[in-house]
Amino acid sequence: MKENKIHVIGDSHIMLFTGQRCPYLLKIPIDIVYPHPYDLYKEFDTYFCVLLRAFHLMYPEQLPQASNFFNILNNRPVGDTILIVVGEIDCRAPLVNLVRKGLSPMKDAVEKCIERYMTGVNRVKELGYNPILFSPTPNQYVTEDRHEIIASAIGIPKDLTVKDWFDLKNEAVIYFNKILNQTNYPVVSLIDWIFKENIQYDSSYWGDLIHLGEKVWCQLPKEFEKIGINLTLEKYNVERRS
Repeated sequence: MKENKIHVIGDSHIMLFTGQRCPYLLKIPIDIVYPHPYDLYKEFDTYFCVLLRAFHLMYPEQLPQASNFFNILNNRPVGDTILIVVGEIDCRAPLVNLVRKGLSPMKDAVEKCIERYMTGVNRVKELGYNPILFSPTPNQYVTEDRHEIIASAIGIPKDLTVKDWFDLKNEAVIYFNKILNQTNYPVVSLIDWIFKENIQYDSSYWGDLIHLGEKVWCQLPKEFEKIGINLTLEKYNVERRS
């Protein structure tokens, strides 16, 4: 894969690639031609698609979120690298809800979601870009005594314990990551590292209950190196656009 600017397109988890301390207040894009001035890493330009899910990215049947994604994509230079950041929202609510309602085993729910997602990813490739898939991450684990705070922030159903909900989310994330790694596309994943180092239980690695924070930056070059991309994470001295 040729080395070039990496365009990061996706949901709020693109924050990890802005170079800003997380959580950072992302701005809903109005001008789809240029990335935002808050991008500080020279190697990444980020583009925020509000609540974009992997399930939305079906092609050719484009939902509004997918249309927004492809509008942004079509304004990037053909041949460039596109890091697609989706899946966490799918794992956090829709997939878990399908399982809880008895409508689908987790395995089938994840596979169906990724089947739709791959139609969009394949279209990115057909248009002449080099897609990379960012695997969805688990959430910060906190104790049961904060159930009301967690439920409000993440949307945990009242009938589930915190542990029950996190176990379901982790099951979705782990299987989602496994299936992504069986595709023909390069995957950047923090999952093995998060579970090995117990990052879920260390609040210093998190910007909030859902989004990873700046302490994770040191791991990004190691994960990108696995797919043949060397990152410096060099920052601009000041915000580059006014």
